[in-house]
Amino acid sequence: MSYILDTADAGERRRLDAQSALWDPGTIRALTATGVTAGWRCLEVGAGTGTIAAWLSERVGPAGRVVATDIETRWLDALPCPNLVVRRHDVVSDPLEEEGYDLVHARLVLQHLPQRTAVVARLVRALRPGGWLVVEDPDLAVLALGEPGHAAWRRLADAMVAALWEAGVDPFYGRRLERELRGAGLVDVVAEGALHARPAPDLAPTMLPVVERVRDRMVTGGIVSVADVDAVIFEFGNGCDPITAYSPLLVSARGRRPRPDADRGHPRPVARNETVSVGLLDAAAGRDAGLVARLTRLVNDVYAVAESGLWLPGAVRTTAAEMAGLVAAGEIAVATVPDGEIVGSAHVHRVSDDTGEVGTLVAAPDHRGAGIGRDLLDFAERHGRDQGMRAIQLELLVPRDGTHPSKEFLRAWYDRRGYRLIDTRPMEDTHPHLAPLLATPCLLEVREKPLPPGPPARDEA
Repeated sequence: MSYILDTADAGERRRLDAQSALWDPGTIRALTATGVTAGWRCLEVGAGTGTIAAWLSERVGPAGRVVATDIETRWLDALPCPNLVVRRHDVVSDPLEEEGYDLVHARLVLQHLPQRTAVVARLVRALRPGGWLVVEDPDLAVLALGEPGHAAWRRLADAMVAALWEAGVDPFYGRRLERELRGAGLVDVVAEGALHARPAPDLAPTMLPVVERVRDRMVTGGIVSVADVDAVIFEFGNGCDPITAYSPLLVSARGRRPRPDADRGHPRPVARNETVSVGLLDAAAGRDAGLVARLTRLVNDVYAVAESGLWLPGAVRTTAAEMAGLVAAGEIAVATVPDGEIVGSAHVHRVSDDTGEVGTLVAAPDHRGAGIGRDLLDFAERHGRDQGMRAIQLELLVPRDGTHPSKEFLRAWYDRRGYRLIDTRPMEDTHPHLAPLLATPCLLEVREKPLPPGPPARDEA
């Protein structure tokens, strides 16, 4: 494995800590979007000081397991996580179990590896069918940006790119990730980029160690002079009106390994002539830990995407304990196909003597577009009428300021279904325990539909 920095050096620990502080929030958002939850088995490649490995260990809980690997593990060995396994491992050449993980993550690792495409294929094989690969690597195209412009920094940025190429590092690998994951056969591939604009001294702990490491190569290459390097080092230590510098663009790409049956010819929705059955789970099913875990994961997976950006990193829509209680109360309806697979669920319950409510209505991502949401909503309305209710309500979480694509889609669909807005409430008034978990101020729209006798209107969703 090629790595230009000394992983055993004490100064490298300081750089890695600064790097974690800069990039961990975005990484946690990306991992949360996969739906990682209790019971998952996770592989953290190039775990560094272990901040993400520790977060994953807490996220998957005692029923889950995290394997953290690196070529130098001394900073991982002291992590107090009982479900964490630390492994000294070279991802290029050392054995790696196949189909062993629900989630594999590598940040700022693959850019260093000449065999990076082959390593992506290895990481995909390490996933269980349906598992997620998240890879994060930089693109240095924006590295020379500064305000005001700084000629020595521009020259040094060009020289650094050339020196990294010479050392076997791909400084633009981030831009290739989306195509790399698609080429590896993953589905549901998403790639996003983030960068930070900071006073130059704020970025010094992450940038200057790399500058120092490739200094001789840069000067030897003739693009930058010793004076240029010294001028940049001075600027990054300048506490009096420093330039605004930019971090590299960090691209985070994620994709899912197809399931052999469900994803053949991806995406494979439920066939239009395939029967979907909807009904309330028996209360005794609340004691089925495996079923409860699947339902919890389904809800959190769907909402991680549908409400992306509305919640803080690490927030989840439901927990296994909450789900078990709802099932035991006879309030969880599920949509199933003939082979017994659960392809959707909803919380159906009474909020007053004559009014019901349907909430956390989700359709499995593999079966979107097949009318699962419609079938669940039909069932909730029919169930309400059978229970003598005059109306059924639902709550829609929306950002207080601006719009959200998923919420605009749902507003239009609920309008077509006959759900009219009757109230708007601040989240902190209705769910004060959840409000602190929001990433942005949100409102709850309360919508209601009368339930006259007769069959429900059908509408595709």
